[in-house]
Amino acid sequence: MARLVDEKGVDVLFAETVANTPGMPVLDVERLLAQVRSLNNPPILILDNTLPLRTGLNFADLLQPDDPVIVVESGTKNLMNNSDLLGLTYSQNTALMDALRKHKAHSGAVNSLGGLAAIAAKLEAAIPGFDDRNRAVFRSTNLIARALAEARAELGADADFDTTFPTGPTHPNTKLALTMPIVEGEFDFVSPVVFITATELSEPAVHNLIKRLAEHPAIHEQIDAGQIHLGQSFGMSAARMLYDRNAPNVRFAGGFDLDDEVALANAIKEAAADK
Repeated sequence: MARLVDEKGVDVLFAETVANTPGMPVLDVERLLAQVRSLNNPPILILDNTLPLRTGLNFADLLQPDDPVIVVESGTKNLMNNSDLLGLTYSQNTALMDALRKHKAHSGAVNSLGGLAAIAAKLEAAIPGFDDRNRAVFRSTNLIARALAEARAELGADADFDTTFPTGPTHPNTKLALTMPIVEGEFDFVSPVVFITATELSEPAVHNLIKRLAEHPAIHEQIDAGQIHLGQSFGMSAARMLYDRNAPNVRFAGGFDLDDEVALANAIKEAAADK
């Protein structure tokens, strides 16, 4: 990174703390921050806190006032069509925050000063509930991830899918992921989503996997019970299943208000293993 910054004159680096992709690599944030601080002319570092959110990775104790670092809470980027302006962002660097405010003032949607104060007060009051809700989503996703891993192990050589998640035994970043604050006993998960990927990247193989999951009676029972919906997102009261017929994966996200999260995990396992 230091060589690229020096040779190419990089002004901005962008990284996701836990990537929202099937492999879900986990960024060594502290090492990256140390590297940025060691540079004579460091770039601005934008860290997209895509999956762990502040519940799983809170930068309050990691950032210093001189760090050229902006953190984005990814779930807010699309609010008010504000994706280009990053959504909810924060930094310990007041110069960066002032520049962002000025940019949003003439290029984006900006609240009044009174509105900002009211929003800040509401946010402070809502944070404990926000974290409690996220932990519930993490826990239910953890159950889904482990159910998928069990289905994959039971199928063995006959399996037509793979699944990895940051704290799973086959993930290359497990040791790093287990140091994240969200890890709590048996619910050692750092993300509200998990992926399964078709092992054969052909249209028939992907179609068969998606069809099995989307049309399985056990899944439909959970849909009828309001425990899982089809759609893209995370952090919702019900779990979500997202599939794309043009992609070799299916994405699951847990929910924070499930009547029986174990039954949901078992239904997903049954559908995945039922070849």
